[in-house]
Amino acid sequence: MSRVLRFQGTKYIFVFGFFALITFLAPICGDDWHNYMVGSQGLRHMVGQAIGMYFDWEGRFVSRLLINFLTYYKFWFAILVGLLIAGVMFVIEHFGNLRHKQIFFLLFFGVFLFLDNPLFTQTILWVAGSITYLFPSMLLLGYFFCYFYFLKGKKVFSKWLLLGSFCFSFLSPMFVENIAISFVVLHILILLLEYYQTKCFNKVYLINIILSILGTFLMFMSPGSLKRSMMETAFYELSFLQQIEFNFPSFIQYTFGENYYLIFLMIVSGLFLTFRVFSKRMMQIISIGIVFIFPILCYSHAWHFPWLYIVCWIVWFLYLLFLVVSFYRNDFDKLWFYGILLGVGLLSNIVMMATPSISSRTSLLWVLCSSVSFLFVLDDVIVVPKFLVIFLSFLLLLTCGIYGIACYNLNCFSQVLKQSIQSDLEQGNPVNVYMAPEYLAWGLTPTGDYHIRTFKEYFKIPYDYELVYQNSVWKYFIFFDEDATFSSKS
Repeated sequence: MSRVLRFQGTKYIFVFGFFALITFLAPICGDDWHNYMVGSQGLRHMVGQAIGMYFDWEGRFVSRLLINFLTYYKFWFAILVGLLIAGVMFVIEHFGNLRHKQIFFLLFFGVFLFLDNPLFTQTILWVAGSITYLFPSMLLLGYFFCYFYFLKGKKVFSKWLLLGSFCFSFLSPMFVENIAISFVVLHILILLLEYYQTKCFNKVYLINIILSILGTFLMFMSPGSLKRSMMETAFYELSFLQQIEFNFPSFIQYTFGENYYLIFLMIVSGLFLTFRVFSKRMMQIISIGIVFIFPILCYSHAWHFPWLYIVCWIVWFLYLLFLVVSFYRNDFDKLWFYGILLGVGLLSNIVMMATPSISSRTSLLWVLCSSVSFLFVLDDVIVVPKFLVIFLSFLLLLTCGIYGIACYNLNCFSQVLKQSIQSDLEQGNPVNVYMAPEYLAWGLTPTGDYHIRTFKEYFKIPYDYELVYQNSVWKYFIFFDEDATFSSKS
């Protein structure tokens, strides 16, 4: 028993340490150059700038305040990322009544490690992106599981629990707009579920709904949000249906097409469900064909025909939902559980179709919610070979090693870049800016007037200095070669 407990503790310490390490090693980049400078001016300026942004640019007050603080104090950002991911993994595994905990843990760890590259670099390694999207996604998942396995049916709440619940409901929507809407809908669904089971409205959850709507309203209707929306005149001049039509291909791409690990989990779930739902051999063969063929079509030739691509993904997803509903048709509690989790995740993607800002990083909540949903389905239907735990452990450790080496080399690269810039400034030469591969870090090369200005501000480069862009040399994609980089300078 003590060995099991030690192993359980060790694996979460490893997850915490891994994500804390790679986020700490990842260099400041993109918008974070300016956010770091804001943080360097002290707490008063951090708060003042967040208030100013509320009136001039955005309503995301909570995420903006955290960005200002944690970009400058990056050590604490790394600690929080590690704690959030390890903590949510712990909560889900221990509150989920799982049959195959080791496999679930390994596959869930893989959800983070095998995120699509832009999604990983923009929501894990990039401070502003992580706080804006990863933080509220983790909070929503944690709250969802705490409700189902701790708060559900509870009628008496301590004063501290009430205060925490009310603060959480009001502040959590003020990270980012699409996840805010998912928070509000989650609170509403929880209230309806409580009413269905108890035949009365829970006053605590009703207050939570009001507070979450208020927080969302304050974010959406901030002077900064309204002013920012006026800058996107071309998009907002379109009718609602035209906006949906314009963004629908992107919605399909960010929901399915770019999330390869999620599609893998869904395919495996579909295969096991097939044998649980159908007893006749012919139906099993047809079902396996549907589960396999549609993704193959989408990843091969269907992308040449946009509407065929879209239709294939939709039909395939609906068929998987049919298999899930068929398998759980007599288990209402699990259908509610998976339905709410999938619904709030998918909603965060759906609402982005009415904005000009739909992108890979806005799909993070959907990827996490849907992955967890299908991991629970897999836990109910999978037959686990003995070698699978060993194979997955080896694969994940290898992947962690690759990430660790890449982030260490990226950190070395950023130190060399700083030294090179300082040397160029001391000698009065044009400043050489060495470019790292985009797959390693998002926005590390300054492009556009704003990022060039904030890059110069961060590295203390006079504004009138010329920037000369140079390639850097990376061996085997992850090893930075300093000597080759300087010898190849044009």
